[in-house]
Amino acid sequence: MNWIEIVTLVSSLATTVGVFVAAYQIQRTSDLHRIQFEDALAREYRELMQNIPVKALLGSKLSDEEFADARKYLFHYFSLTNDQIFLRSKNRIRADTWRDWQKGVQVNMKLPAFERMWEEIVKGSKNFLELGQVIRQDYKTDPKEWTSEPTEHLLAKGNRNDESV
Repeated sequence: MNWIEIVTLVSSLATTVGVFVAAYQIQRTSDLHRIQFEDALAREYRELMQNIPVKALLGSKLSDEEFADARKYLFHYFSLTNDQIFLRSKNRIRADTWRDWQKGVQVNMKLPAFERMWEEIVKGSKNFLELGQVIRQDYKTDPKEWTSEPTEHLLAKGNRNDESV
């Protein structure tokens, strides 16, 4: 092997190592951006939850007046939750983050104020189809794996506890 072949080999190896290092750095940067994005959504969630009465978060029923005051925040909770589900379906949210959030949604949906608001939404709106699908699938789903878009008729059936779906 002459010196030209050695230089060519070393240069090829250096280029290969450089490509792998660059790919690693790009992946790390992408991961960091995704984590920062998820953190921003979590911060929005925490800020929103501060506006919902503690009584509701502890599982007590709200009076009609208390519910009326909390209604816009509860609605915003469902909107944020539906956005998070959509973002997971587009792979913008990591799987482990999604599993944690899905457990939180399940816990919140058992609270009387959230149940009441959800019933109101289902009766008067065709929104939040993604959340309806998560509920129908008993919080054991990964929106990233959905093969079709949620549809209105499934939302309605899923929220009447219709076992035929």
